[in-house]
Amino acid sequence: MILDIPKVLAGFQRAGHVNQIYINLGRGSSMKTISIITILFLGLHMITRGDEPANLQFGGVKYQLASVEIGKDGSITNEYVPEGQTLDSWTTLVAVRQWTNATDIGDAVKPWLKMIRPLLTKDVKVFRKPDSGKEDNDVVFEALLAAPDRSYLEINLHRFVKEKGSDGVKAYQFAQKVFISGGKSDPSLFVKNRTTLFNDLAKLQITPVKKK
Repeated sequence: MILDIPKVLAGFQRAGHVNQIYINLGRGSSMKTISIITILFLGLHMITRGDEPANLQFGGVKYQLASVEIGKDGSITNEYVPEGQTLDSWTTLVAVRQWTNATDIGDAVKPWLKMIRPLLTKDVKVFRKPDSGKEDNDVVFEALLAAPDRSYLEINLHRFVKEKGSDGVKAYQFAQKVFISGGKSDPSLFVKNRTTLFNDLAKLQITPVKKK
């Protein structure tokens, strides 16, 4: 089954939760389109992994493997937090998930959208990687979620991709907490690093481990 992004997201659009953005690499592309492409997929920032799968570098920050989870559906999830932080105290988080039995990224996207919908504070933005092809095998979702206790906002970049030579579907996630104080939040750090984060997310290629 080929993922039909408009069909997958139609219900969320009707509810006012999804804003689609398609990227055109044609010669007639506008400057605005070119700037979006630059934000997403260009730049010289490199992803480096340590000799062990317990370490990686993302957005200029060193991360350590904090959690390994095997789901009932056979999915594998690895979560990474900055060195010195834990899953109870993280400020940013990187995760990789793999559904080895999935045949289409829609198999992973649909339940994820359903899960985050109650927490959304604004429209979800959808970016298609220029070389993802007609099948839309590499897309990034940008979502702003509210913590259940409203103590912080969580900025989420979620990339769903079918990688050549890899079984099923993978999802690469970057999440950042923006704490709320006096009814206000300051996302300026994310905004400052947004280009780097999109670039690094587009380059991630990790095989999740089954044991920590």
